[in-house]
Amino acid sequence: LSIWMCGTYFAGVIVGQWIVVWHLAMKDETHACLMKLIHMDALASGISLPDDSKQTWFIVNMARTFGEDIPQAFQQTLFLIYVKQNYFMIVSVAVSVASSVKALHDAVSRASIAAGPGPNRGGLARNGPRRGGILRQLGRCSAQVRRSERRAMGSAVV
Repeated sequence: LSIWMCGTYFAGVIVGQWIVVWHLAMKDETHACLMKLIHMDALASGISLPDDSKQTWFIVNMARTFGEDIPQAFQQTLFLIYVKQNYFMIVSVAVSVASSVKALHDAVSRASIAAGPGPNRGGLARNGPRRGGILRQLGRCSAQVRRSERRAMGSAVV
């Protein structure tokens, strides 16, 4: 089982994602595919994808689901059944697979234009953040969090 785990990790993660898909993701000018590849899903979903990046987006998501998540889940299930004999943890593995498949569905069926405020939503351009880009929106989100924390602290004191 351990040799099989090493083999699928090497083929699915190191070769499939870190070499092949990384090379494709680096060609994406918005860097959304690269963010998705390094598990920054929330950040990647807030970036509008140009039409020429859709195929790379699809490949990244397929590689993560079928090259990493599903093989690992199958191997973890075998480990839980035959080694640990912890059948309750299989529920956790099943939820993990369902989450991965849902993430694949969401990523493949997402719109090219990201939803949310700002007319110029986009990723990091080669010369820095775009006007209205992700860095500005992250700053707005953190300011909103600070305001809501202050309001919560004010109501807790009263």
